[in-house]
Amino acid sequence: MTQYLPVRDFEEVTSALNFDTPDAHIVGGCDLYTTKAAGCDKKLYKAIDERLEKQHKVNKEISETLAKSHNNPHHARRTFAYLIATLNASHPDYDFSYLLRPSDFRREKSVRHAMNALDTTLYSLRP
Repeated sequence: MTQYLPVRDFEEVTSALNFDTPDAHIVGGCDLYTTKAAGCDKKLYKAIDERLEKQHKVNKEISETLAKSHNNPHHARRTFAYLIATLNASHPDYDFSYLLRPSDFRREKSVRHAMNALDTTLYSLRP
């Protein structure tokens, strides 16, 4: 179950993400949702966990990727399931369950560094 959280500061971010360049019209947005596992989410977590467990046995490379990014493979699978559920909830027209792999994500060690990288990328798109 997801719940939209209206945050006044996000309106400023959303307005900054909408702009024109000589080559493109950029439409962006920033929303905040809180998530709580509902029945269908729990089924999704279980299905993803089972699928990853099978992949883990078949593909040693994915297992090594998970082990490098997290000390506990079960924790890594649960985190991956939460990420997929969050993407599915925030983009209901898409199903990311079978599109993404754990290796498509990486753990950021510094929130500040991740924010600076995003700011730099977005700033370079501004006219």
